[in-house]
Amino acid sequence: MKFFRTKQVGHLRDLLRDHGIRDEPSLRRLIDGQSSIAHGEATFQVIRARDLGLDNERRSYLDPFEFRETIFDCGDIRLQNSEKIRLVDCVVLGTLFIGNKTGRSISIELDTAAVTGELKLMGGGSIAASISMNSVRAGALSIDALGCSKLHAFDTAFVSTTFSRLECGELLALGNRFGDLTVSDCTFEEVRFPSHQFDMRALGGASGRLRRRAMRTFRPLDFGPLQTYTDEVLAG
Repeated sequence: MKFFRTKQVGHLRDLLRDHGIRDEPSLRRLIDGQSSIAHGEATFQVIRARDLGLDNERRSYLDPFEFRETIFDCGDIRLQNSEKIRLVDCVVLGTLFIGNKTGRSISIELDTAAVTGELKLMGGGSIAASISMNSVRAGALSIDALGCSKLHAFDTAFVSTTFSRLECGELLALGNRFGDLTVSDCTFEEVRFPSHQFDMRALGGASGRLRRRAMRTFRPLDFGPLQTYTDEVLAG
């Protein structure tokens, strides 16, 4: 199954803004009983577990796993055999778990996407991954036991972020909100943060946390401008 078109990015922002949607209950009311939602030039597909063919452990075996302008009302989705994951203008109502049992490199691209639960990326420590996240919102981001050639994050926001056992060639992070940040047992060969953001290299050889206190309650479905935060570095 593949729902992917070539329209420009940004229809998800328009859909949420124009319907006044900032939380999961309001989005569920919009999609209740619907298989698609037309909005302007875009038509959002509403995909449920039976449509995606999930097994009894919520696993999908689609490869590539590419969708655009899609709302996944599946609860948890577990991708463990997909070597190419690309989501553009998509919402996952639940948790998205991305792993890999093939032992081959994987490519993960998320552009203007929201995950109301946890976004979890996990490998066996030797898998080479390329990860690109642009305008991604999630309740939590967790990356564990992953070999990563590059990790690029732009305009992302999470309640909490955990990097553990991550071997990363290049970390590039611009304009993000990582919430409570925990880093442990990670190696970064090249790190590029703007001067006003937290210097990840300070945590490169040890555990530590960065707490960012927001001025308002975080909502994974809110794609409005990110707020100014007060940072507090805590001992690991």
